[in-house]
Amino acid sequence: MILESSGTNMKYYGLIGAQSTGKTTLLNEIRATDIISGNTVYITESTRRLLQYGFQINEAGTESTQLAILNLHMHDYINWSATADHIVSDRTVIDALVYTKYLHDNNKISDHVLEYYERTVQDILRIYDKIFFIRPEFT
Repeated sequence: MILESSGTNMKYYGLIGAQSTGKTTLLNEIRATDIISGNTVYITESTRRLLQYGFQINEAGTESTQLAILNLHMHDYINWSATADHIVSDRTVIDALVYTKYLHDNNKISDHVLEYYERTVQDILRIYDKIFFIRPEFT
């Protein structure tokens, strides 16, 4: 085992990186090899879950989309933190912030929403125990 549960302190791990860098693949490999002990929740493709509700994501995102993504990250944490020993997610609020800044730079997100997002992400980042950056293999 690489990570072992203490039985009392839930740990929250996130993976970040550009599209197609293998975040979900790595998460699935971690899950398949069972290297984390205890009750572990694996959260994949969190943003894509919003598609079923009609939200546009990534470059097509809107203010509503970005706020829903922020709420989704908090919902997942609140939903699982009481019962899980570990949470491992292939996305974090950092990914969402990057898209929010991109959308702001392209006049799709207001200054007000960007400022709110930046403040809220700073608060939410405190819940992560570790965030792992997955570097693209291409240059």
